[in-house]
Amino acid sequence: MDEPTTETTPPHPHRWIWWIALTIAAFALGIGGCWALFTANVGAVKCGMAIASMVGLVLAWWFDRRRWVRASWVLTALLAAMVLTTAYVTDHKKTYRLLAKDKIHAWNVFHYVLGTKYFDELGYFDLYLGAFLADAEADNVFRKAHLTRDMHTYDDLPRADALRMAHETGVKERFTPERWESFKRDLVQIQSHRKAKGWAQTVRDLGYNPSPAWLIVHRPLLNMVDVSHRPTLARLCSIELVLYALTLAALWWAFGLRTSLFGALWVMTYFGNGNLLVGSYLHYDWLFFMVLAVALYKKGWLATSAVVIAYVGLMRGFPGLIAVFPCVAWVRELIKTRRLPKRYTRFLVALGLAMAVCVGLGSTTARGPQAWVEWKEKISIHRHHHPLFAKRVGLQRIMVHDFEGGRWHMNKSRREKVMEHNKPMYDKLKWALVALAVLAMIRRRDHDGLLLGIAIAFFLLVVSRYYASVWVLLLSWLPWDRRRILNLLSSLAVFGFIVFYYCTDGLPGVSTWKSYFYFNTWLLTYFLVVILAFLGKDAVVLWRRWRGPPAATAEPEGAV
Repeated sequence: MDEPTTETTPPHPHRWIWWIALTIAAFALGIGGCWALFTANVGAVKCGMAIASMVGLVLAWWFDRRRWVRASWVLTALLAAMVLTTAYVTDHKKTYRLLAKDKIHAWNVFHYVLGTKYFDELGYFDLYLGAFLADAEADNVFRKAHLTRDMHTYDDLPRADALRMAHETGVKERFTPERWESFKRDLVQIQSHRKAKGWAQTVRDLGYNPSPAWLIVHRPLLNMVDVSHRPTLARLCSIELVLYALTLAALWWAFGLRTSLFGALWVMTYFGNGNLLVGSYLHYDWLFFMVLAVALYKKGWLATSAVVIAYVGLMRGFPGLIAVFPCVAWVRELIKTRRLPKRYTRFLVALGLAMAVCVGLGSTTARGPQAWVEWKEKISIHRHHHPLFAKRVGLQRIMVHDFEGGRWHMNKSRREKVMEHNKPMYDKLKWALVALAVLAMIRRRDHDGLLLGIAIAFFLLVVSRYYASVWVLLLSWLPWDRRRILNLLSSLAVFGFIVFYYCTDGLPGVSTWKSYFYFNTWLLTYFLVVILAFLGKDAVVLWRRWRGPPAATAEPEGAV
């Protein structure tokens, strides 16, 4: 009797080609990684890794379509290697200095640590005045800082005038003797991390701006520890490294390992982050909370997500706009079912209660509820002047350009006049785009609707460049089509401008103003295309419903 035979599926005739391609890619990344470890051109490494990420996106899409599981595993391993290589090249020196030598990012810590710890005495307007006065009694490090910024007007203020104002307004008298000596010790410690000439620009920054909600956690924490102790200050700044790991974990939990790895590559290669990722005092805590809020929402934990959104929204402002979609969805379901939608009602109730608690806790400083009034005044000044600086992100940032005269380089006064001239056009455009975004939200699934809040933030607000790191969430859209080709194109666009920026950076005639104009135009185009794509899908569905089902074809008489 014949032996039984087992049928086997023959291997795909072209699969070996892809395995060879993956092997070549692995060697290329290995060689590129070794080269990257020894090169000084960090920008070239970031550009190369962004291009490699775009290739990885295409391969991931292809492997998923073919259901090549082992190839996907290899690709994921390569992405992990790229993340480690990029992290090493971009931030290993700062990480080593932070963990081994207790070296911190003095610019950030000066504002966020001193402004928070001594908020009771200095508020939102007098940090520079107090620092100049304390420095004059200590090591006089600010001797080369001939100008500072008046926080009430954002105009330049000579050092002598700042000292005079500090005496006239009684800044020192607001401190107890013990607190004043503590302030001076903390200032001297922070100053030791930066050369004297480097402080000239630091004290011309736009100042300390977090809302009183930021003070809820950080003010008690900073007042419990000795900031003047160098290792303690470094340990505080190293907390952010843990938050980065938790951010990637939240992306992994909600969207998968591959999305988490691509997200890590995007954040590290994005040019707006520069040298800001390591050594600061929780400079990117908002990114962790925002990713966590979206992840919780995606997993169905709406009430918990609402609490996180309330906190980060009140603390940083723009993240709160992702709560627009649940409001739209609540109205949609109310009209559709004529009863309160429990799902979104729970979200909105949790959001409102959390906001009330945050406002109350933010009023517990020595300045009381007045802290919120002062913050509103400070932010009003900030929002007026913020778009007038080069490295900014938002629709209004596009409108600061002289479209009629075609001039890129203008002084602040001239640019302010241009912004005022373009304001009517900006107002019409922003509200038209916000209306389109809200319309696109109406028929969206929860996660996609939530992400459209990022577009609304872009239309309404101008933010610092590192806040655009939130664009990493745009790698997590739900499937737009059966083949996911639109998702692939979206993710390629997310990485695309990084490549474009590094390829054009430094070219003749391409200034920082022009580079960020291109970046903001790219963002505007991206969001507009996404919104129109959603509205187009909705229009097709409504058209089909209006036309009704296709008429049945009459069968000839006598047909069986």
